[in-house]
Amino acid sequence: MIIPSNRGFYCWMNPDLDSILRLGSIRNKEHPSLKHYNSTRLHVTVIYSHTCPSRVLIPKAKLYQSTVESYELWDDGNKFLLVGKLNSRDIEALHRLYTSLGAVHTFDPYSPHITLGEFSTDSADVQEYIYALNRTNSGVQISFGPQVFIDSLKE
Repeated sequence: MIIPSNRGFYCWMNPDLDSILRLGSIRNKEHPSLKHYNSTRLHVTVIYSHTCPSRVLIPKAKLYQSTVESYELWDDGNKFLLVGKLNSRDIEALHRLYTSLGAVHTFDPYSPHITLGEFSTDSADVQEYIYALNRTNSGVQISFGPQVFIDSLKE
């Protein structure tokens, strides 16, 4: 694959089917203002860089293991994102590979996560929902891959 060097570099992975089903347990804990993302939007960004690496290496197909350590609400300007923060040596190693080749991650420090949905507010009841998720759903195992996707950034 040829990535135009002047357009940046994006690498991501999608969760496998079993992981998507495990993440469905969050859907069982509905909140009236949560807009869930469907399975086609679920992914982990390995690196998003305006600088291309010196070489683009495509790893062998394998499953990249991770664990949801916690759930957080991230302010995205006009909405609040429900994210599962991931602990994954596999994903972090792939991220380090691309940074060692010259890619520079846009958001520093790198924090692997999966965005699960969004809220329009961070009200007290939304905060309680996040607190309840952390009590009952932390530790969910998620496998990403086996494909690693690579593309240039859009102009």
